[in-house]
Amino acid sequence: MPNLNFANCQPPGTSEALAYTITDLQRVARIGKTRAYELIAAGQLRAMKCGSRTLICAESVRAYLANLPTMPAKAA
Repeated sequence: MPNLNFANCQPPGTSEALAYTITDLQRVARIGKTRAYELIAAGQLRAMKCGSRTLICAESVRAYLANLPTMPAKAA
């Protein structure tokens, strides 16, 4: 059985998390706690419960961010 690094939610030897806590999500996606829970409630982020902890799937975070509209470039 692999030794998992539960503090970072990632297997040893990898540099990318598999899931984020709400606090982690706030840091990596630069969104607030209220917005994080709104996105979960709206089904835009996939979340699971592990005991009392809410874990958000890293894949759903990447998909959400990839689907955000881009800002138009400013004219020089």
